[in-house]
Amino acid sequence: MNGEAWQQVAVYLLMLHGGAAMVTLLLLGALVPVHVLRAWRRGHNLVMGSVMVALNAILIVTAFGLYYLGSEAVRPWMSWVHLAFGVLLPALLALHIFLGRRQRA
Repeated sequence: MNGEAWQQVAVYLLMLHGGAAMVTLLLLGALVPVHVLRAWRRGHNLVMGSVMVALNAILIVTAFGLYYLGSEAVRPWMSWVHLAFGVLLPALLALHIFLGRRQRA
């Protein structure tokens, strides 16, 4: 593949990532009243739940910044933060689920 083809692949992957992010935002919005608030009131898995809420908030803020802020000074930093937290998300989600189930048992 030549450089132009890779750029086109990157464009489609970014569009796919953006679409997946929109679905994730929809699901996070549904999780707040159904799961987060209920678990918070009951005192279940508070530490890891707070970590998950904070992690998702950081991802949302950095995504907004990457999409809407044009600052070349902030963009590289925001990109690395977004990438690092995005890579951590699946492992921390699995840990959150594991700890929640263990606490319930």
